[in-house]
Amino acid sequence: MALSVNFELPAIFISLLGLIYCLTIRRSIYRLKNIKGNPLYNQHFLYLGMLICILISCSSSFLNAYIELNATAATVPLQMFLHLLYFIFHTVIPTIYTLYIMSLNGSTIGQSNRFILRLCIPIILCEILILISPFTKSIFYLDEALHYRRGPLMILLYLCAAFYVALGTRFFFLNKHAVTETTSRIISALVIISISGILIQMINSSVVVETFAEALSFLGFLLTLEDTDRNLDPLTNVYHRIAFDEESRKRIRSGHSYSVLHIHPNNLSTYARILSVRSSDKLIASIAAWLTQVTRKENVFSYHTQDFLVISDEQDEANVEAFAHQILDRFQQPWHVDDLYATLNATISLIRIPDDAGNDQELEQILDIASTKQAHESMILTADDIAQFKRELLIEKLLGKAIEKKTVEVWYQPIWSSEENKIIAAEALARLIDPEYGFIPPDEFIPIAEKNGMINALGALVFEKVCQFIASNPQLELHYIEVNLSMYQFLQEHLDQDLLAMTQKYGISPSQINLEITESMANIAPLIENTVQSLRSVGFTFSLDDYGSAYSNVQRLITGDFTNIKIDKSILWDSDTSEKAQRMLKYLTQTIRSLGLNVIQEGVETEEQLERIKEYGCNMVQGYYFSKPVKEVPFIDYVISYNKP
Repeated sequence: MALSVNFELPAIFISLLGLIYCLTIRRSIYRLKNIKGNPLYNQHFLYLGMLICILISCSSSFLNAYIELNATAATVPLQMFLHLLYFIFHTVIPTIYTLYIMSLNGSTIGQSNRFILRLCIPIILCEILILISPFTKSIFYLDEALHYRRGPLMILLYLCAAFYVALGTRFFFLNKHAVTETTSRIISALVIISISGILIQMINSSVVVETFAEALSFLGFLLTLEDTDRNLDPLTNVYHRIAFDEESRKRIRSGHSYSVLHIHPNNLSTYARILSVRSSDKLIASIAAWLTQVTRKENVFSYHTQDFLVISDEQDEANVEAFAHQILDRFQQPWHVDDLYATLNATISLIRIPDDAGNDQELEQILDIASTKQAHESMILTADDIAQFKRELLIEKLLGKAIEKKTVEVWYQPIWSSEENKIIAAEALARLIDPEYGFIPPDEFIPIAEKNGMINALGALVFEKVCQFIASNPQLELHYIEVNLSMYQFLQEHLDQDLLAMTQKYGISPSQINLEITESMANIAPLIENTVQSLRSVGFTFSLDDYGSAYSNVQRLITGDFTNIKIDKSILWDSDTSEKAQRMLKYLTQTIRSLGLNVIQEGVETEEQLERIKEYGCNMVQGYYFSKPVKEVPFIDYVISYNKP
C-alpha cells in the first residue's frame, strides 16, 4: 500500500497546483461567463474539468488507501463513498480528454448537442454501472477484510477508457494538419505518458500509477497548450498574429464555416504622429479593450500593430453584418485618450470562410490586401469587395508567372507625323494574356505590379523586348519606340546603367528609345531628377505623358527638357462638344509648339478630330484613327504598308 500512497501524493500535489494556478493567475479564461456557446466544446473549460476530475479521483483514492489500513464496519460507508467518487470522476476523464483533443484541432466547432449525447452514451452506461456497484459488486466491492477488490465488469471501464482514447486519437489524426507540428508532438508525447500509466495499473492493480501519469500529462498541457499568455500582444493584451494564424489554420483545415472581421482604423497613423508614443499606445489598447467587451477575448487578435481581427462563429450573415455595424458605430464616437478625444474612422472587411477564402494561405493574402485599403470615412467591405481582393490576388499570381516565364507580351501603337505623313514612332504597351483567364487590362495589373514590387521586373522585361524588337526590325526606320517608366523604376539603383547595358546588348542606340513619364510623376521631379539627367546624358530622350489630365504647370514644359508632350485624350474628346475645351486644346498645342517641343495628341479616333488638331498645330498623332495597339507582326505589316512610297 505504501507504493500506492507514494504515487497518489504527487498526483494530488500536481493537480492541486494546476487547479490553483488556473483559478487564480489564469482565472479570466476559465470563467463560465467568458465562455460563449457550449462549454463542453471550450478547450480551457475542458482542461479545467480534467484537472478537477483528476484531483477528486486521486484524493479519494489516497484517502481510501489510508482508511483501508484501519478499516472497520464503521468505515465501510465512507470507503464506498470514496470509491464511488474515484470511479465516477476518474472514469469520465477519457471522455473529457477526447473532447479536449477535438477542441484543440477544431473538431468540435459546429457540432450539435446531439453529437455530445451520442458521444457520451458509453460513459453514461459506465457511470450507471458504477453507481449501482455497491449493490451489484460489478465494478468494485469490499472483501471480508474490508479491502478493495475489482468487480467482474471492471474490464468494461478499461474498454470504455480505451474507446475514448482511441476516439480522441482518431480525431487527432483526422485533423492533425489543423495544428502545428509542435502541438502535434506535445499531444503525442503526453498521450503516451497517460496510456502507459493506464496499462501499468491495469496489469497490476497494486501499482496505483494511473492518476500520477495523467497528472503529469495535464501538467504538460498546462505548461504548453494552456499557456495562452505566450500568444498575447504586450501592447493590446489580445492575441497576436501568430495566434490568429494557428486558430485560422485549425478552423479552415478542419472544414468549418466562420467569419473574420478585419478592422482597419484609417486615420490612426495620423494620431500616431500627433500623440506621444505613450498616448498613441493607449489609444490602440483602448480599441482592443472595447473589442474584448463585445466579444470573447479569445476571438480578438492584433494584426499589423494598428489593425485588429475578430473571429465570429455566427452562421447568419445578417447577424455578422449587424456585429460589423456595431463596431462601426463605436468608431463614430470619440476615443478618450489622456486629455484628447480622438475621432477615428474604420474600414471593416467582412471575410467569410470558406466562401471568400478556401485555405489559410488565401486568407492571409486577402488580409494583407485589406490592410492596405485606405478610406476617408468608415465603411464595411463585404462579398463584392472581397471578390475584388481575390481578383487582385489572381492577377498578382498570373503576372508573377508571366514575368518568370517571360510571356508578358509587348504590343505597339503607331505614332503618325503630320510633317512627314508617315508612321515615325510607336508606343510600346505591356499586355498580360493568360491561357485560362484571357486578356487582363493593364489598368488592373500595372497598379498591382507597382504595389507588390514586381514593377521593376516587369519594366525590365518590357524594355528588353523593345530593344530586341528594334534590333530585329531595322527596315521599319522608326525614329524611336516610346517605353513607359513607372515612378518605382526610377527609385531603383543603377537604372541608367541597366537600361544602357540592355541597349548595348542588342546593338541599338539609346536615342532609339524615348522614355515616357506621366505628368503626376513630374510632380516629384526632385526625387528622380538625378536619374533622369543620367539617362539623358547617355542618349535617352523623354516624353511627358497625360499632360492636361492633372494640374498642368507650364513652367514644367520650360524646365523639363522633354522631346515630346503628349496631350491627354480627355481634352480632345471634350473638345468634340465643348467650345471651352477646344480653346484649351488650341492654347495648349500652340504654347507647346512655340517652345519648340513636339505635340503628340493621344486618343484621335475620327477624321474630324485629326483635322482639328492639325489646324491647331499638332505635329504628331496617336490613336485608333490610325491603329489600336497590336502585336508585333500586325504592327510591322501596318507600318510597312502605310509608309510605302
